[in-house]
Amino acid sequence: MPVTSAAERIHRELTSWPGVEAEPHRSGGRGYRVAGLEIGHVHGDDLVEISFPKPVRDEVVAARLAERHPLLPESGWVSKPLDHDPDVEIALALLRRAYGLAGGRSRGSAAADEGELDEVGEASRQSFPASDPPS
Repeated sequence: MPVTSAAERIHRELTSWPGVEAEPHRSGGRGYRVAGLEIGHVHGDDLVEISFPKPVRDEVVAARLAERHPLLPESGWVSKPLDHDPDVEIALALLRRAYGLAGGRSRGSAAADEGELDEVGEASRQSFPASDPPS
């Protein structure tokens, strides 16, 4: 079975969610929208950038699941490097949350309300032992 790249895995998952539209992104890579709102974009197999309301961004950054966007640190955008295979699952959980906040509901996902990092935290716990949290 061929190895699937991170970008392909993310694209396949996101485009299976109702209402998600994929399009080339203005800064390169591929962007994803739901209900006219960009939930995130992928830069190759190396980086995913995700849009959140600032309070959610603060939670995600405090949990060390992603970093503030390097060029827009005061915005709600976060950057999630895809350094290791488990990072893709964490990125998908973060994108699922952004999707829920934008009004979408993906198949099989729990409701993603502000303040809930359960699904993202579970993906992180499964990927990293307690002594080795994501950086």
